[in-house]
Amino acid sequence: MPGHWLPFRERVFPAGWVLAGITLAALAARWWQARESLWIDELHTAWTVSAGLGQVAERARLGNNSPLYFYLVWAVTRVLGMSEPALRGLSLVAGTAVIPLVYGLVRRWSATPLPPLLAAALTAIDGNQLFFSLEARPYALVQLVALGQLIVWDRLVERPTAGRRTMHVVLAIGLFYLHYTAVLLVAAELAYYVLRRCVPQLRPGYLPRQVLQDLAVVAVCCLPAVPHLAEIAARRENWRRFVAIPEVRDALEIYPLHTYLGLPLLVVSLLGAVRWLGGFRPALVRVDRRGALLCVAWFCVPLALAWLATWTDVARIFFRRYVLVAALAPAAASGLLATALPSSRLQVVLGGVLLGVGAWTVGPGIPLVRDGRLVRHSDEDWRAVAAQVHRSLGYRRLPVFVASGLIEADGLRQSDDPRLRDYCLLPLGSIYRLEDRMAELVPLPLTGPGRLTGSQWELLERRGGGWFVLRGTQEAAELAIAALQRGLKRRGRESVVRQRVDGGLVTAVELLALPPPAGAPRIPASRPGGPLDGDELPR
Repeated sequence: MPGHWLPFRERVFPAGWVLAGITLAALAARWWQARESLWIDELHTAWTVSAGLGQVAERARLGNNSPLYFYLVWAVTRVLGMSEPALRGLSLVAGTAVIPLVYGLVRRWSATPLPPLLAAALTAIDGNQLFFSLEARPYALVQLVALGQLIVWDRLVERPTAGRRTMHVVLAIGLFYLHYTAVLLVAAELAYYVLRRCVPQLRPGYLPRQVLQDLAVVAVCCLPAVPHLAEIAARRENWRRFVAIPEVRDALEIYPLHTYLGLPLLVVSLLGAVRWLGGFRPALVRVDRRGALLCVAWFCVPLALAWLATWTDVARIFFRRYVLVAALAPAAASGLLATALPSSRLQVVLGGVLLGVGAWTVGPGIPLVRDGRLVRHSDEDWRAVAAQVHRSLGYRRLPVFVASGLIEADGLRQSDDPRLRDYCLLPLGSIYRLEDRMAELVPLPLTGPGRLTGSQWELLERRGGGWFVLRGTQEAAELAIAALQRGLKRRGRESVVRQRVDGGLVTAVELLALPPPAGAPRIPASRPGGPLDGDELPR
């Protein structure tokens, strides 16, 4: 049996106080960043909830999201007002609440509180969890509900009561409507159930017919989402822009398994070998088989299904945020591995090594990869950009051309749907709204934002210039501005960049079109073959 804390230590450092300290420290680490500028996905949330309650569902679906989460944020912002902390409030609370829940799950498999405390601490410092906790998107809430559902399922499999069955059905439905890909967790739970049935000593009390009955209820309640899922499937080409066909190693690298699993396996093996050679018995303790089976199914099944769906190009969902229902499994598995050590002192050694290495390899100081780039929230400072453009419009009324970088924006070339136009202008249409009387907003497509239509060139010339707000790298912004200047020059107009605002991955440039020389011929706004465009930019 694993060793217990000494009585003095138990009195002075009870596990509950340690867990509370870890949780409060995690909340503080998240709170100080909660006032940072929103980035483009969060601005979709702000735009969705800035409208009336009746428009929330439509605006959420335009961004390929189920509306449930946005209704919750809408309610929060009506109480607390529209601000960055209010928009992120649900995620902040949910991302912090998963820490004690991870502790509670691992505590079921451990005779001492040290391994579950280790799992909770790893969850608290994990960079992915920190990011999702600070994002005004449904992912942190998805993790909280998913973890609660998994805990209920683990108890339900042991002893199926009416209350547990009802709670699991409600949580499964809620999880699906928070984010459609979260249904992958149900597949993991079924795999865990099958594995338990294959081990006679662990055979569950939850009967197969009861499982089928509960799954049928969940399926029926999810049917209303089928039309929206069909709409998303019709736009599946959009995902090819940022989700590549994965390789086998990608399944092992999407989360830092070298720290969560490789390192504890190494340390446990070394400590066990030293104890065995020194004649200490037992060298190691067998881990809880239920916990081992749950961690395997919890982590492997969602990733395997998402990887297979993406590899076959059925649905490109092998993406960090789409498989986040498995993101907490490695930290729980680290706590489970710590239970193999037969003394609290050895568990402390393992915990110290894991937390020390984890602070450098998986902690909040490590930038995350988003769309192939290393970024943080502050890398898109839309707030500073909007503030400067707003101030400038007070004394020079120019049109504002917005290249939001949304993948749906290329549809502007084929459609004049006002809903699509408003959607592509969402960065400056909600919390960072420019006053309507001061701003004339013009959306630009994702590819080739330096190419304008004939009417847009005419507007730029007539008003003597314009602001161009461009989401992307600094290099992409330079290329777009250079293309605009070349386009103006071909139309007989010189141009000058009057001012520039650098907001990280969003840039605003005030481009002035100088009056043409006296007697210069006027270039027509369009030609028979189509609009007179600037140079086309590479994607």
